Amino acid sequence: MFLMATITDHAGNEVDTFEAELDDSGNDLEIPLSLQCAAGNL
Repeated sequence: MFLMATITDHAGNEVDTFEAELDDSGNDLEIPLSLQCAAGNL
């Protein structure tokens, strides 16, 4: 399974994108450090 998301700021401007892959168990989702930082600052 492949996941891609677009991060936008409050004005709706695209500020970042990230991609992640899940293994067959569906449990192994690696979140990029840049996304963790962005999520922590929301």
